[in-house]
Amino acid sequence: MSRPLRGPLCPCGAPACTYRPWSRLPYRERQALTRAAVSLYGPLCWLCLEPIAPGQLTLDHVVPDSRHGGHSLANLRPAHKSCNSARGARPRTSGSRIARPDWA
Repeated sequence: MSRPLRGPLCPCGAPACTYRPWSRLPYRERQALTRAAVSLYGPLCWLCLEPIAPGQLTLDHVVPDSRHGGHSLANLRPAHKSCNSARGARPRTSGSRIARPDWA
C-alpha cells in the first residue's frame, strides 16, 4: 500500500493524499505495467498509430499524471517518446486518434 504524501510532494495540496508520481513508483512495478499495457494494447503508439521501435517505448497517461490520472491499465497507453513528450500534460482532446477505443 502507498503511504499518504504530505506537503510539497502532492500537487493537490490535500493533507492525506495517496497520489504517487510515476517516477516514484518502484522500477519493477513500472516495468510490469509497461509489459501489461503493450500486451493489452499492442506495440502501436496510441497517438500516431505507428509501430514503436525498441528503445522508443514509453507509457502515456490518458488523464495526465499531474492531474491525478492514476497508474491503472485503463489510463496507460503505449506511445513513442517523441509523441508522449509533444503531448505533455495536456488532456486528450476529441480530435486525438486512439488505436483502441476505451469501450473495446
